[in-house]
Amino acid sequence: MAGTIKASTISQEKYDDLRKRAISTQLIRKTVPLASIRVINSGAIETNGNIIAMSSKAFRQLARILGVPIQFQGRVDKYFGEDAKSSIVNKMKTALIADGMSTITMVANPLSKEIVGFLKMESQYTSNRAFLDLMEGVINDKGLEVRDFSIDPYDGGISISCFNERAEYMVGDMKDEVFQGGVTFSNSLDGGALVSPYMNRLVCANGMIGEAFAESLKIKNLSKVSIEEFRTHLDQLAKRDFKPMGFENRVIQASKTKASFAELEAAANLIIKSSGAKPEEISGWIPYQETMAKFAQYGSPTLLMTSGQKANAKTGTSVWEVINGLTHYSTHNHALKVGDYERRRVQKEAGAMLVNTFHMENQVNSPFS
Repeated sequence: MAGTIKASTISQEKYDDLRKRAISTQLIRKTVPLASIRVINSGAIETNGNIIAMSSKAFRQLARILGVPIQFQGRVDKYFGEDAKSSIVNKMKTALIADGMSTITMVANPLSKEIVGFLKMESQYTSNRAFLDLMEGVINDKGLEVRDFSIDPYDGGISISCFNERAEYMVGDMKDEVFQGGVTFSNSLDGGALVSPYMNRLVCANGMIGEAFAESLKIKNLSKVSIEEFRTHLDQLAKRDFKPMGFENRVIQASKTKASFAELEAAANLIIKSSGAKPEEISGWIPYQETMAKFAQYGSPTLLMTSGQKANAKTGTSVWEVINGLTHYSTHNHALKVGDYERRRVQKEAGAMLVNTFHMENQVNSPFS
């Protein structure tokens, strides 16, 4: 098709190398009596007389499993300090043991030798090897090509985006909005095993992951029933060229709706945080500084706006332009340094932005304005 860019795919050699890495960094799980662990602080636990390092993310997971909400953790830490937060978690542990909870599963990274997470049940996590075996069968069956394969250096989670060149669809009569459909397979400690729609925009070969669409399916376990549900779900998606229901309407709406400054700023911050870029370095994707300057010239400096005001401040950039800025940044090579897993995270956030209600979407003309 004229005016389109062929999406690149990774070589078999590179895929095989990444597959080996994903399996070699496999997390180690160990189920232990809940009574055998004691939280020292948010960075370490003691178990059977041994002190083991623990990531802050693992601490939050443990606290959540024990019934201490993240928001409450933050307030306790702010007003009473680290010791009080650890004490509350230990007291909740004792209470849950009395209530019948006997075990918990610790998850450790074999390379960093620290605990990176906790699970209430060991079956909540699927190994990368088992997940890859399942996924590869689907890739071959559906004629998918692998575009991206990334590994989270923190916990060994994987994300693999695939597309089918023959699964092509348009959005309305918008000449530049032609997509190839596909799926993203991900497996992580936090999110579990998940399959989501993947959209490859042909005009610039931008990729977007649709975890927020209804077609995303969490694979509960690798039982015969779950695998059958997974394959049936993929069959239904393939019949629609992997196009999510409602995708077309959301793209059309996004192209007609101006982004709020809050939405534009959130997108800019995604790029800045994932790459360490300075605000002036991101103009090629998000006109952040230019928009701030326009508001300042108009007498409404964004630095003085509340979060509510930012959500009601209309910019000159459409939501679709913001989304495409994110997907272009996260798909293509450029001067900024950004890891592959961070790229996939930005693609997910772009997909979530498309699904969410836009700040300016429900504006109503009023006879009193």
